[in-house]
Amino acid sequence: MIDTTQNNRNQETKEPIKNEKSFHEEYQDFLCYKENQILKKKQGVKTTIAVFIVFLLIASFISGMVVESRYGFTGRLLEPPVSPAVTEESSFALEQEESVIPTGNSISVSPAILIAEEALPSIVAIQSIGEYTDDFGSLQQAQGTGSGIIISSDGYIITNNHVVAGADSLTVVLQDQTEWPASIIGADELSDLAVIKIEKTNLAAATFGDSSTLQVGELVVALGSPVGVSFAGSVTSGIISGLNREIYVGDKTMILIQTDAAINPGNSGGALVNSQAQVIGINVLKFADQEVEGMSFSIPINEAKPIIEELINTGKVTRPHLGIWGRDILAEEVESYDVPEGVLIEQVQPESGAAAAGITRGDIITHFENTRVTSMSYLIELIQTKDVGASVNLTLVRNGQEVSVEAVLGER
Repeated sequence: MIDTTQNNRNQETKEPIKNEKSFHEEYQDFLCYKENQILKKKQGVKTTIAVFIVFLLIASFISGMVVESRYGFTGRLLEPPVSPAVTEESSFALEQEESVIPTGNSISVSPAILIAEEALPSIVAIQSIGEYTDDFGSLQQAQGTGSGIIISSDGYIITNNHVVAGADSLTVVLQDQTEWPASIIGADELSDLAVIKIEKTNLAAATFGDSSTLQVGELVVALGSPVGVSFAGSVTSGIISGLNREIYVGDKTMILIQTDAAINPGNSGGALVNSQAQVIGINVLKFADQEVEGMSFSIPINEAKPIIEELINTGKVTRPHLGIWGRDILAEEVESYDVPEGVLIEQVQPESGAAAAGITRGDIITHFENTRVTSMSYLIELIQTKDVGASVNLTLVRNGQEVSVEAVLGER
């Protein structure tokens, strides 16, 4: 038999196992372990995010430096501009620049405002009163309005001849709305210019510009009194649309400036000024037609100045005059009727140099003093180079035959 007593004794005397934990304790240890693991993971994620953010900041900074070095605007977008240091040598120049740099809303100010402020004091409205006999033989009174330009501080004013023609009395209305009676110093129908005067001093005289330097597209401003005194001091702006426009007005040809600045009835005699507020033209007419818009015309001031001076000095303009009315021969007429280019005589003034030389209706002038003539405007230009009383040689074509005549230029 197996003796179990010793074994039992050994079992009874066996030492219990030390540090043995209960299930509850082991479970608590397990939970602490899990919590520690989760905490370590969270800390690892935070560390990773922090490192990533630092990396992005460094990358953004480097990119910003590259963009700034290339385009130079990052710093100006993020920070207010910093003025550079001003040396003693540059401080005066900087002060000058700052004094002329426009600020606030002045950048958007129309240039026409400054032009009008400077030019308007020399612009006047003109009222005319005249008498005429109607179709029934009754005497009627006619009133008209126009514009004018003060050209001297002692009261000389220029306007159009058609503004003052036939007037029995004239009244000038200044910009301050005061009214002054005016007298006609001289008038010239051919140029449609006139000079009138009021007895007042210390007036604002206009400044003349140079119409020979005008360019198509240049800014201009028209000043005057359209449609009566109620609209005195009106300002319209536009550009130079054309130069040296040959316009037929009645029985005469005028070489005019074309503009799209509005010129209406009553604007006649007013000023067309440039960007320096200098008078470069005297408003005279516009094309009035339903199919036409923005075609107005002014007399170039360079052409007007000698006429104005003569009107002031003598009261009239003395011009050589042949005594004909004519027109250009058209190209199709040259081909169809086998006639030369030249000026076709449509009418001869009685007791003129042309009538005395035997020139008749239907003659074609082809030469003036051996100079080829192809247009009426050029013939007038050649005549104006001569003096009143000068004898000139003309070559005509009459009934297919060439004829030479001598004509004495009269006074127009």
